Amino acid sequence: MLDIPESGYSPWSRLTVARRRPRPWGMGPNLYTMGPNQDDGDHLFADFDLWLGIEGSCDVHLLGRTLHLRPGRAILIPPGIPTRQCTSAAQELVMVYVHFDCLIDGRPVRDAQPYADGATLRLSLPHLPPLALVAEVDEAVADRLRGAQTRHEHDLADLQVTAALMDVIARLRQADLGLVGSPDEERLHLAVGFMQQHLHRGLSLAEVAQHIHVSPATLGRLFRTHFAVSPIQYLTRLRIARAREMLQARRHNVSEVARACGYATLQYFSRAFAAECGMPPTAYRRRLPLIP
Repeated sequence: MLDIPESGYSPWSRLTVARRRPRPWGMGPNLYTMGPNQDDGDHLFADFDLWLGIEGSCDVHLLGRTLHLRPGRAILIPPGIPTRQCTSAAQELVMVYVHFDCLIDGRPVRDAQPYADGATLRLSLPHLPPLALVAEVDEAVADRLRGAQTRHEHDLADLQVTAALMDVIARLRQADLGLVGSPDEERLHLAVGFMQQHLHRGLSLAEVAQHIHVSPATLGRLFRTHFAVSPIQYLTRLRIARAREMLQARRHNVSEVARACGYATLQYFSRAFAAECGMPPTAYRRRLPLIP
């Protein structure tokens, strides 16, 4: 991330978790089982949803991406994000899920309009650094959630769930973009990190390609294969995501936001922002709620 002085970012320690029980049949966290060839959907308007794979696997479709939920992997579903999960003909899934509110200084995050970016699988919240939507979680965290699920009457159940959720949030923060695995994905991780470090200046494809030791043509192939966009389109999305964060923080005027995001002129920034968000940055800021 670009280090912007007085950006208004705070550590995740300022965030607290309030466990929710919004569904009449669930005390949460709950064990949920999907059979082979099952297709299910969800659309949570008010709460965060955390899914943690226990047994088996399934594909999770959200934000235009397909994620693979398996044992030891956690997926965070932000409020209001339509989601579908599908198992194959030969596979079933057992997962722990829990609904919860994130609170900043006692105010629900949903009131602060969280922004989920499908291009980078990131969640941005006002006054807080972004976190990934996918992370690997060790078995101890899963055991804590499963233990709370079977001991609702225990006095420490709420504390146990909150501690586990905060542990997962820390993993999501550490996971950055969650791009690990194959050599191509490692190269993409390095390329995206290099882009993020240099959002404040003009950046050529040749520079990015040189940084990960591939040709510009190979760089383009990697981005189109994994993200279905060109490197320039991806870079633009990163710049606009950074601009959203700065506009939400209300620490800088629009011209300062444009310069910090690598745009030489306010006109060019406004045009790029409107193309991504459907409105110019001034209108976007006016629509944001005031955060004390």
